[in-house]
Amino acid sequence: MIHVGVEAEKNTKDVIIQIEMSEIFQRVAFHALINNNKHEFLVLHRVSTDDHSPDVWDLPGGSSELGETDPDKTLTREVKEETGLDINIIKPIFVFSRMSGPARHQFQIVYKCQYCAGELKLNPEEHDEYRWIKRKDLDSLPLIQFLQALNEKVLKK
Repeated sequence: MIHVGVEAEKNTKDVIIQIEMSEIFQRVAFHALINNNKHEFLVLHRVSTDDHSPDVWDLPGGSSELGETDPDKTLTREVKEETGLDINIIKPIFVFSRMSGPARHQFQIVYKCQYCAGELKLNPEEHDEYRWIKRKDLDSLPLIQFLQALNEKVLKK
Protein backbone atom coordinates (compact mmCIF):
# COMPACT_ATOMS: atom_id res chain seq x y z
CA MET A 1 0.00 0.00 0.00
CA ILE A 2 1.24 3.45 -0.82
CA HIS A 3 -0.35 5.67 1.79
CA VAL A 4 0.43 9.29 2.43
CA GLY A 5 -1.48 10.74 5.36
CA VAL A 6 -1.09 11.28 9.07
CA GLU A 7 1.09 8.49 10.37
CA ALA A 8 2.22 7.64 13.86
CA GLU A 9 5.13 5.42 14.85
CA LYS A 10 6.96 4.56 18.05
CA ASN A 11 10.63 5.25 18.50
CA THR A 12 12.87 3.15 20.74
CA LYS A 13 11.81 5.13 23.84
CA ASP A 14 8.11 4.42 23.18
CA VAL A 15 7.46 8.08 22.44
CA ILE A 16 4.86 8.61 19.74
CA ILE A 17 6.16 10.65 16.83
CA GLN A 18 3.46 12.09 14.60
CA ILE A 19 4.33 12.88 11.01
CA GLU A 20 2.05 15.35 9.23
CA MET A 21 1.68 14.75 5.51
CA SER A 22 -0.88 15.45 2.80
CA GLU A 23 -4.25 13.68 2.72
CA ILE A 24 -3.54 11.97 -0.63
CA PHE A 25 -3.13 8.22 -0.93
CA GLN A 26 -3.05 5.35 -3.36
CA ARG A 27 -4.06 1.82 -2.45
CA VAL A 28 -3.42 -1.45 -4.26
CA ALA A 29 -5.62 -4.44 -3.45
CA PHE A 30 -5.44 -8.00 -4.71
CA HIS A 31 -8.54 -10.21 -5.09
CA ALA A 32 -9.05 -13.89 -5.82
CA LEU A 33 -11.60 -15.32 -8.24
CA ILE A 34 -11.45 -18.77 -6.62
CA ASN A 35 -12.85 -21.67 -8.64
CA ASN A 36 -13.85 -25.00 -7.13
CA ASN A 37 -14.14 -28.38 -8.84
CA LYS A 38 -17.83 -27.67 -9.72
CA HIS A 39 -16.92 -24.69 -11.96
CA GLU A 40 -18.26 -22.27 -9.35
CA PHE A 41 -16.46 -19.38 -7.74
CA LEU A 42 -16.56 -17.88 -4.28
CA VAL A 43 -18.22 -14.55 -3.41
CA LEU A 44 -18.44 -12.96 0.03
CA HIS A 45 -21.11 -10.61 1.40
CA ARG A 46 -19.70 -7.50 3.11
CA VAL A 47 -21.17 -6.70 6.53
CA SER A 48 -23.66 -3.83 6.85
CA THR A 49 -21.32 -2.00 9.25
CA ASP A 50 -18.43 -1.86 6.75
CA ASP A 51 -17.34 1.75 6.22
CA HIS A 52 -16.59 1.09 2.54
CA SER A 53 -19.26 -0.52 0.35
CA PRO A 54 -21.45 -2.26 2.94
CA ASP A 55 -24.06 -4.89 1.99
CA VAL A 56 -22.58 -5.84 -1.38
CA TRP A 57 -20.93 -9.00 -2.70
CA ASP A 58 -17.16 -9.06 -3.06
CA LEU A 59 -14.27 -11.39 -3.82
CA PRO A 60 -11.79 -12.47 -1.12
CA GLY A 61 -8.70 -10.30 -0.96
CA GLY A 62 -7.38 -7.02 0.29
CA SER A 63 -4.63 -4.44 0.32
CA SER A 64 -0.93 -5.03 0.48
CA GLU A 65 0.69 -3.94 3.71
CA LEU A 66 3.64 -1.59 3.89
CA GLY A 67 6.74 -3.57 2.92
CA GLU A 68 4.87 -6.40 1.17
CA THR A 69 6.46 -6.57 -2.25
CA ASP A 70 5.11 -9.91 -3.53
CA PRO A 71 1.48 -9.73 -4.77
CA ASP A 72 1.10 -13.52 -4.54
CA LYS A 73 2.03 -13.51 -0.86
CA THR A 74 -0.34 -10.61 -0.21
CA LEU A 75 -3.21 -12.39 -1.95
CA THR A 76 -2.49 -15.71 -0.23
CA ARG A 77 -2.41 -13.95 3.18
CA GLU A 78 -5.61 -12.01 2.56
CA VAL A 79 -7.55 -15.05 1.34
CA LYS A 80 -6.38 -17.08 4.34
CA GLU A 81 -7.34 -14.25 6.77
CA GLU A 82 -10.80 -13.74 5.24
CA THR A 83 -11.78 -17.34 4.46
CA GLY A 84 -9.33 -19.84 5.97
CA LEU A 85 -8.78 -21.33 2.49
CA ASP A 86 -5.57 -22.28 0.71
CA ILE A 87 -5.44 -21.38 -2.98
CA ASN A 88 -3.31 -21.89 -6.06
CA ILE A 89 -2.82 -18.57 -7.85
CA ILE A 90 -3.01 -19.05 -11.61
CA LYS A 91 -2.74 -15.60 -13.23
CA PRO A 92 -3.96 -12.00 -13.09
CA ILE A 93 -7.08 -11.48 -15.20
CA PHE A 94 -8.33 -7.94 -14.51
CA VAL A 95 -7.15 -4.55 -13.26
CA PHE A 96 -9.63 -1.96 -12.01
CA SER A 97 -8.66 1.62 -11.21
CA ARG A 98 -10.84 4.36 -9.76
CA MET A 99 -10.83 7.56 -7.81
CA SER A 100 -12.95 6.95 -4.71
CA GLY A 101 -12.53 10.50 -3.52
CA PRO A 102 -10.78 13.67 -4.67
CA ALA A 103 -7.44 12.46 -3.27
CA ARG A 104 -7.99 8.69 -3.02
CA HIS A 105 -6.88 6.47 -5.92
CA GLN A 106 -7.56 2.75 -5.68
CA PHE A 107 -6.42 -0.19 -7.80
CA GLN A 108 -7.90 -3.68 -7.60
CA ILE A 109 -6.08 -6.54 -9.33
CA VAL A 110 -8.07 -9.76 -9.73
CA TYR A 111 -6.34 -13.13 -10.05
CA LYS A 112 -7.80 -16.39 -11.32
CA CYS A 113 -7.24 -18.94 -8.53
CA GLN A 114 -8.07 -22.54 -7.74
CA TYR A 115 -9.31 -23.79 -4.37
CA CYS A 116 -6.75 -26.19 -2.86
CA ALA A 117 -7.70 -26.93 0.74
CA GLY A 118 -9.22 -25.65 3.94
CA GLU A 119 -12.58 -25.28 5.59
CA LEU A 120 -14.30 -22.01 4.79
CA LYS A 121 -14.61 -19.79 7.86
CA LEU A 122 -15.45 -16.09 7.47
CA ASN A 123 -14.02 -13.22 9.46
CA PRO A 124 -17.31 -11.87 10.96
CA GLU A 125 -15.94 -8.32 11.14
CA GLU A 126 -15.71 -8.22 7.35
CA HIS A 127 -18.18 -10.73 5.85
CA ASP A 128 -21.40 -12.36 7.04
CA GLU A 129 -22.22 -14.78 4.21
CA TYR A 130 -20.56 -16.67 1.37
CA ARG A 131 -21.74 -18.47 -1.75
CA TRP A 132 -20.18 -20.69 -4.38
CA ILE A 133 -21.93 -19.50 -7.55
CA LYS A 134 -21.97 -19.77 -11.33
CA ARG A 135 -21.18 -16.70 -13.44
CA LYS A 136 -24.83 -16.11 -14.37
CA ASP A 137 -25.75 -15.81 -10.67
CA LEU A 138 -23.71 -12.60 -10.36
CA ASP A 139 -26.35 -10.70 -12.34
CA SER A 140 -28.86 -11.02 -9.50
CA LEU A 141 -26.53 -9.82 -6.71
CA PRO A 142 -25.55 -6.29 -5.63
CA LEU A 143 -21.81 -6.20 -6.39
CA ILE A 144 -18.90 -4.09 -5.23
CA GLN A 145 -17.81 -1.79 -8.05
CA PHE A 146 -14.71 -3.69 -9.25
CA LEU A 147 -16.60 -7.02 -9.29
CA GLN A 148 -19.38 -5.46 -11.35
CA ALA A 149 -16.77 -4.24 -13.85
CA LEU A 150 -15.05 -7.67 -13.88
CA ASN A 151 -18.40 -9.32 -14.58
CA GLU A 152 -19.22 -6.95 -17.45
CA LYS A 153 -15.77 -6.76 -19.08
CA VAL A 154 -14.32 -10.25 -18.54
CA LEU A 155 -16.65 -12.90 -17.16
CA LYS A 156 -19.63 -12.33 -19.49
CA LYS A 157 -17.43 -12.57 -22.61
